[in-house]
Amino acid sequence: MTTTILAITIAIASGQIQTIEPGLYVVTANETPIRCGASTKYYPFLMAEDGSTVRVVESRPGWARVAADGPVFADSWAWIRRPASADPILDLGDGRSAVTLDTTEVNAVNLDGTAWNDSNGWACTLDPGTTVEVIDTSPVTASTTGTNAYVVHRIVMPASATGWIAADVLQPATNADITAFARGWRDAPTWATRQPASPLTDWSSWSMMRPKWIAAQQQPIEIEVVEEVIEPPVEEVVEVIEVVEVPVYHNKQWDALEQTLATTPLYSLNATQVAHLRAGYVAVIDEEATAHPEFAERATFRLKQLDLAASINSTHKDIVAAQARILRSSADLSAQARLLDESPEYVIRGTLAVSPMFNGVSRPLYYRLQDPFSGRSLAYISPDSAVDVRGMLGQRVGVVGRMNWNDDWQIQTVTPERVDLVSVTPPQ
Repeated sequence: MTTTILAITIAIASGQIQTIEPGLYVVTANETPIRCGASTKYYPFLMAEDGSTVRVVESRPGWARVAADGPVFADSWAWIRRPASADPILDLGDGRSAVTLDTTEVNAVNLDGTAWNDSNGWACTLDPGTTVEVIDTSPVTASTTGTNAYVVHRIVMPASATGWIAADVLQPATNADITAFARGWRDAPTWATRQPASPLTDWSSWSMMRPKWIAAQQQPIEIEVVEEVIEPPVEEVVEVIEVVEVPVYHNKQWDALEQTLATTPLYSLNATQVAHLRAGYVAVIDEEATAHPEFAERATFRLKQLDLAASINSTHKDIVAAQARILRSSADLSAQARLLDESPEYVIRGTLAVSPMFNGVSRPLYYRLQDPFSGRSLAYISPDSAVDVRGMLGQRVGVVGRMNWNDDWQIQTVTPERVDLVSVTPPQ
């Protein structure tokens, strides 16, 4: 079978023609879009930085198709969606990995609007029985979509997915680039390779003694079997034995720490209390590791309990903070709804932001209006309009004016007559 390799030619600075063929190439420009198709009309789902290495698998005039592997795609993700009334598309099992039950289309995320219903670009098609890594799954009601209910899965971008990148920003990879690409990740930071120091000053001594001491406590007791010998009865002699009490050893610091725990449950300890108690038990281990190893063993167990308590308390704080954000968001949403009802003259409302795509370089310069909660792009405003909106960036605004459809760029634009601030930025 004959394999035809598609190649493209691009113009370089010297005016010569260079042929781009499948292989590894390096991106030479910052924030280079990787798109769903070979045209600027297709939205980008990922940005490649200067110096990133990509693997070209196909090409056509002006564009190169790259595979979704290597460090550039390490954190990329995509959508799988299915009507709730249809048969499930994934067998989720008990863990994060799932298996496709049918031929499955994967859609790349839209950087202009990351909501699942903004993302229609094809990334790849998976055969039945393909394993994918699911990040999260959420149901979407019919009242939200306006049509049918859906089940939406957010997944790690499959390695079989591809995207398109402009060929004029690519140059052949060096040996160092190829080595880094094959390794699959950039060098680990210093903090990840440095061995952390032990919190115990005498940990080496205790860590060597502890297994031997535990084994000694678990040694089986040997019972000597003595053959019974019947002897004539002997007159019983009662011997008075004086019992001398052996004083029980106490570690004052241990007793004080245990008294604190007896009056304050682990789940109610704050970070300062946990740190104080932990330092105390570390001191007990250092002091008693040799003389009284049973105290060192108890203190080691207490350290594990304190670490667990700190983790539980941190999680509880995160939950409380999330609940507070939800309440603030709900109140803000209600206020926004009331404002919408009270302001019928606005043709559109949303958060005014800078557009990463319409930045005045390869496309015209536009601000964009986006939904404050989903992030979806609603319309675009030209900075050359009669109304100065620069001081309103990042705020929610209401626009009085005329809506227009731009056929060249396939976007909704608005020509403002007046732009009002309608509320502050929603809580983060």
